[in-house]
Amino acid sequence: MTPLAKFLSEELKPYIQKHYRTSSYSILSGHSNSGRFVLDNWLNKHADFSQYFAFSPSLDDGYIVEQLEKTALADLQQARPLLVTMASEGEHMQAPFAALQKRLSEISDKSYVFKIFPNESHRTTKHASMQFALQTTFTGWQPSYEIKVSGIDALSKHYKDLSDKFGFQVDVPNSTLQKLVAHYAVSEAPKSKQALKKHIAFAIAQSPAGINSLFEIADYLQANNYVPAGQLVLDEICNQDNENLRCDNS
Repeated sequence: MTPLAKFLSEELKPYIQKHYRTSSYSILSGHSNSGRFVLDNWLNKHADFSQYFAFSPSLDDGYIVEQLEKTALADLQQARPLLVTMASEGEHMQAPFAALQKRLSEISDKSYVFKIFPNESHRTTKHASMQFALQTTFTGWQPSYEIKVSGIDALSKHYKDLSDKFGFQVDVPNSTLQKLVAHYAVSEAPKSKQALKKHIAFAIAQSPAGINSLFEIADYLQANNYVPAGQLVLDEICNQDNENLRCDNS
């Protein structure tokens, strides 16, 4: 184990976890020679990170590819997710990158992501790579339309799965609940009123700010020519929380 790997594993990471409010989800990221360090760390499991980013890693000495070839596929299947990018660089970098990709493509798993940025140089690729890496890693943060309209149970499960994955509480955004409450309030579909009640109940139970966001959407509907829908939302809020001061004036 190199001194830097030992420092990360035995000193820095434990210190951060002890002194700061952190998620259990952690990422080791590096560019160029630091990207090579990330790959070496990933292969040898010096420190246990949740995700690894290697941006245009220095592969030209053949060390990483050689170590990868020596690693059994069974071990690679158990390794943590890895994302590797490469800029428009010479064959000395492109060839080992292709070998790395080919070796890991033998594993039928989505844990390994590769991306080439043909319009970026070695110097400029790190910013485009970081944006791509974060968007790829945190995909699903915004649920699909199908999940949004499939019911509050499916929607809340989507965010619970995110919470479990990243190690901290991820609530259903009040803005999403507002849009769905408005949708069901104006809808004439047979089960819309039942869905409206469930979404309002969920918003109220999830956080203190939930009920305020519901009053906001009720006022918005009434102010924008959806008076019956706005009143329907207001009536249901007060039906579920009749002690709220707004309900005295409804």
